[in-house]
Amino acid sequence: MNIKRTGLLQVLTEEPYNEVDLKVSSNFGETKIIGVAECGSDVLHATKNYLHNFKPEEWHGQTTQIVRVEMKMCDRGPRLIEVEQRPAGIGIFLAAFEDLSLSPRPFFGTNLARCAIFYSPGRTKRGRPFSDEHLFSKRLFMWNRREQEIRGAIKRSESIIVRSREDEEMPDSLLRTFLQEEAIEKFLLLRRNGDKRKVAEDLDLPHQTLSPLDKTSLLVKHRLSEITAMWPEGVVVKPRRGSRSREVRKVPRKIKGSSRVVRALRKNPEAYIFEPYHQGVGEIEHRIVHLFRLFFIRTRNGSGWQYVGGFLMLGDMASGRSGQLITGSDQMSHILLTGPR
Repeated sequence: MNIKRTGLLQVLTEEPYNEVDLKVSSNFGETKIIGVAECGSDVLHATKNYLHNFKPEEWHGQTTQIVRVEMKMCDRGPRLIEVEQRPAGIGIFLAAFEDLSLSPRPFFGTNLARCAIFYSPGRTKRGRPFSDEHLFSKRLFMWNRREQEIRGAIKRSESIIVRSREDEEMPDSLLRTFLQEEAIEKFLLLRRNGDKRKVAEDLDLPHQTLSPLDKTSLLVKHRLSEITAMWPEGVVVKPRRGSRSREVRKVPRKIKGSSRVVRALRKNPEAYIFEPYHQGVGEIEHRIVHLFRLFFIRTRNGSGWQYVGGFLMLGDMASGRSGQLITGSDQMSHILLTGPR
């Protein structure tokens, strides 16, 4: 996949573009960095406009201080794909900056080396936390630590990240510890994934959902036919709350009652959201899919969001699973996008 030869970089990034050959290893696997550039001004401007109306969900009165916005450049201009209010990828982003000795180093509003990260049992893989925070902090703690240990970790840290799966409830004793004033004021990222339906409504984005009564194959197939007719470029179905590419896929034009999509929708029709598939530049001509992952931190006065930097991910449409090409994947080729200088 010769990206430079396609001319896509002139459309998606600002000059200069510098080629690099770097691999960053994390608990997600290995991420390949192939270049360094600045984000295209059109994409960045559109992203800031979207965030102007974005309202992150509250968790016991607190909201996330970091968001990740995923964008695509289409023939009709930049289009929003997703806003993630509990983003991963920050560790890979910072590790790439450090390995390439780039300056200035991105600042996320706190000294992340002094950040305490608390994981639930479901957020581990082979006994290790399944995320990339270990690339910027060594203060990793499991939920099953004693309350006294957790309280001490909170006291010695500048900020807190809490990670768990959607179906895991925090033990009451742990919840009481996190809701004490000393902990509350240090929250950086909260445990709960955002509701994609709420984000779509807040930002006035096109979307569709099913009724709780749509529980038969016939009704689900009828609604899917209506939705696919609305958006000729394609339809994406994804969980209203979820992370990575789990259960994210394009809805096929010909829908069988026994298909995996129909079975999942019948089981819990309200748990999913439908969005139009945005065909990015380069997908037809070069068979290359791209996705911008841009990090923003809340401004000091809490009234807006400040761009920090991010990635431009590029993938070959002939390889990779459908969900990963829609939401992005750590296995795609990455161009590191520098923030404001």
